[in-house]
Parts: sequence; structure tokens; C-alpha cells
Amino acid sequence: MLYIIQFTNRHDRDQIRVEHRDAHHEYLHTKEDMVLAAGTLSEAGSDKVTGGLWIVEAESEEEVHTLFAGD
Repeated sequence: MLYIIQFTNRHDRDQIRVEHRDAHHEYLHTKEDMVLAAGTLSEAGSDKVTGGLWIVEAESEEEVHTLFAGD
């Protein structure tokens, strides 16, 4: 079954996000069998990143939660 995960970034954690970006990308790479597409969301007409969206193939919602929590 396909699921969509949409999330909003907390801007008070921008530095943490920068510090963990490489590990985040590596994690997504190891989950390519489940994460079919992933990308950032931004404000219309702006480069300001506001969150992200993943399209995930999983057997259950619980599996999706586990995947997201692992990141």
C-alpha cells in the first residue's frame, strides 16, 4: 500500500537539520525499497524550506511510523 508522509520543519532546529543532513540522506538511500520519492517542501515563490514529503510503500501504517522514527 502507498502512504504519504508530510512533515513540517521546526525552524528552531535548523542547525540540527544541517548537522544530520548527510546521515538523513544515507538513511533514505538504505530505504529505497520503501521510500519511492522524497523531497523538500518550500513556501511558494521562496527558497525557504518548510518541511518535506515522502511517498512510501509499506505493509501497514505501523511500518510507516517505524520507518519515519528511524530517520
